[in-house]
Amino acid sequence: MRTFSELTNIYLWGLLLSIANCQTPAGFVPQTKNGMTILFGDREVSVGSYIPKQVAAVRPEIMHVSPIDTPLMAIMIDPTQPDQQTPAYPQLLYWFQPNLTETKSQDMVYLNYTDSEALTPYLGPQPVDDGRLHTYIILLFRQPSNYTVSSRFPTSFAEFAQRQHFQLEEYAIKTGMGDPVAATYFLSAVNCVPMAPF
Repeated sequence: MRTFSELTNIYLWGLLLSIANCQTPAGFVPQTKNGMTILFGDREVSVGSYIPKQVAAVRPEIMHVSPIDTPLMAIMIDPTQPDQQTPAYPQLLYWFQPNLTETKSQDMVYLNYTDSEALTPYLGPQPVDDGRLHTYIILLFRQPSNYTVSSRFPTSFAEFAQRQHFQLEEYAIKTGMGDPVAATYFLSAVNCVPMAPF
């Protein structure tokens, strides 16, 4: 019979391993173990690192190691609604750009934005000044060959109210996007590095 302390240690190690193997926050769906490199200027994003909102104000450069050889879709969301009194808006869409192609340079593959138009133009982090960290997840999806936007969804999510209504898991299922091929996330806040994430 294991002691309570031993069981606690086993649980914590399991939790740490699950976090280490995942490129999205614990409990977030969809998940992936495949990471990618995100650069805001010369600032690289480590998984779960803090990035000042001023640094992330401009659309990032995305790189990964293995060519995927199919158009890609990039999405950035804040998975938790800042105002918990309005649960109808569980996610906020910050960026949605389909039709991304790849350019290989040395050992890395870069996403090419020049031939692609964003359905939802990139918006830098807009955390509420509540003294907490907010999470921003960037995901890459393979774009389905027959990709179309269901009549249930807005065609662009360009208006802020439409960004608030976004639900990634439902959208990915309904449009046939499947699971992400890569992801990463970072944390941000208004003026400082708070202690508790949100």
